Amino acid sequence: VWSPRRTRYDIAMGSGFLARPMPSGFSGALTTVGDTVVEQAETSTLKGVSVDVGSVRPFVVEGFTADAPRIDGSLSLQPGAVGLRLVGDLVNSGNVDLTDVAIIAGGASQRLDPLAAGEVLHIDLVMGTGQMIPGGSGFDPYPNTGGYGYYAYVYDPLIADIVHTDECYSNMELQARCNLVTSIMTSAWHGTNVVLTGWSDSLPVSMGILNANSKLVDQALYFIELDTISTSTSQGLDVIPPSLMTWRLLDDSTGYFTSPYDFYLYSGSQVTFRFQPLSLVTVPEIDHIQLNMESPYNGAPRPTVQIFNFRTGQWRSVVAFWGTTTIPDAAAFVDPLGGVQLSLSMDDVSEAKISRFDVTLFGK
Repeated sequence: VWSPRRTRYDIAMGSGFLARPMPSGFSGALTTVGDTVVEQAETSTLKGVSVDVGSVRPFVVEGFTADAPRIDGSLSLQPGAVGLRLVGDLVNSGNVDLTDVAIIAGGASQRLDPLAAGEVLHIDLVMGTGQMIPGGSGFDPYPNTGGYGYYAYVYDPLIADIVHTDECYSNMELQARCNLVTSIMTSAWHGTNVVLTGWSDSLPVSMGILNANSKLVDQALYFIELDTISTSTSQGLDVIPPSLMTWRLLDDSTGYFTSPYDFYLYSGSQVTFRFQPLSLVTVPEIDHIQLNMESPYNGAPRPTVQIFNFRTGQWRSVVAFWGTTTIPDAAAFVDPLGGVQLSLSMDDVSEAKISRFDVTLFGK
């Protein structure tokens, strides 16, 4: 529900669907909060929905419909040095035309051609940024965020690709689309699977405002997780570069952390990471780990690095240098999912700017 003024609305849903408020912490910075009474009978009615000026109030609507898009086909995935190569044909076997289509994979997004009902879209793309991508996203059940909300600026590439625009404010339709996306996203992170997005001018559910004049804009945004087939061998890759891995922050005492490619370690501070290959990648038996650590400043003091030993359940110190450091006999430091946990800390008198901290896994 998008409102031009601060007020409360009563909303009736179509039959066959149940509605409930979006759980706290699972919606973006343009989302308003407030108490809502949900009446469930033959249809669902949301009483007293508070919406602030120019904001969006999202709800979870559950049910079954035959009017949703049906995308058949699958993409083959070939892991490479800079990301994933996606090759295959997608078939729109349903009755819903999709416009402003985009694909999200490997930490990157890219705009595609429209996919009308009955049409086939051929895909042959290399997706990736050469860096690790954050584990968890605004599309995952448990986003890797602190619950502070997320505001999509006009230069955000993910929002731009989903909406098929380079700015959000030239007209009301673009602003409504951008607001819709930000109302359901908690971050700009891209998840770890392959997702197709597309817009439609028909909704799979009907609804109406009971206590005010309103206009139902049939504009639906679909997130469709695609079937994929990995073309890697059963033994996995010989080398898993950072572009085929995710990072997750386990602990942070700095209070200002952004990513392992741009952060500052203050005196006495510590950060702890978990690095793990994408779920699309088959993990080989790991022989050694290459630690990559860089700073934009020559002669910067080196942080203390520790790696977690999954066999002993203890941390072990690593003599890490700027550039690359090899950690041999790494089997004990890698869990069955290929995960590696590393910690960086500074002493009480030194500080360091880190422009890169990630790992490369080498198989036997």
